[in-house]
Amino acid sequence: EKLFFNIYQGIYIIALLVVITGCCHRLLKHGFKNLSLVQSFFYLAFFLSVSIILLLGILSLLVEKEEIFSWRLWTYIEEARYHGLPNVLMHLGVFVLYQYYCANRTRLLKYIIFFFLLLMIPEMLRGIYFDINRIRNFKKEEYSWQYEKRFQQYADSVIQTEKQGRPVEKVVVTGTSYYMNHRVVINSHVPLLTEVYKINDFSSLNTKSPVLLLVIIEKKTFPAFQPFLSRKDVKAAGNFGDYFFYTTYVAPH
Repeated sequence: EKLFFNIYQGIYIIALLVVITGCCHRLLKHGFKNLSLVQSFFYLAFFLSVSIILLLGILSLLVEKEEIFSWRLWTYIEEARYHGLPNVLMHLGVFVLYQYYCANRTRLLKYIIFFFLLLMIPEMLRGIYFDINRIRNFKKEEYSWQYEKRFQQYADSVIQTEKQGRPVEKVVVTGTSYYMNHRVVINSHVPLLTEVYKINDFSSLNTKSPVLLLVIIEKKTFPAFQPFLSRKDVKAAGNFGDYFFYTTYVAPH
């Protein structure tokens, strides 16, 4: 599967370089004069696609990589959703070429069209297979948003239970997973302590009023948080899979 993916990556990179070279050569030679409808479409598709790729590339260079999970870093240019428009335009281009071929029966263009259609077939089959599985497993499988919703509800129940046992106005969340931290923050409407390693040294936590601190630690990261876990005032509040919940109170000082 990885080899197949790498082969397709190589084909797309080569095709991109060929298209960029061809468009630039044509622009330098003919400019924008007397463009046909087909040529106008491809120029528009080309400039839109290049603009999006350049923007994503610049953002990826200027903005530090974000940690989605503890094992994965994310950048703008690798996010498939942001390439949606270039992808749609590329597929439309194949059929525009086909329509153009019907009126201009050149052998080279015919082979190019068939080659592009051949590249699309594996993805079309994968999409059909994916849809069939989703229909076949309807109500039998859990989607990521459903898992995250259960996680959010569980975290919120921990917060509400702790607040009932010891009323406190302010609640702060922190943890080892950037992604899951933000899911809890959004759902429970509480602030986030981004510097999670501060919990190993409570003297570094400054507050003007009592705060309930909810800490969510992934099991594999336990060794890094032994100073926190060994504190007597830290209470185990449950777990959700490999995510373990702890609560403690930070007093003003």
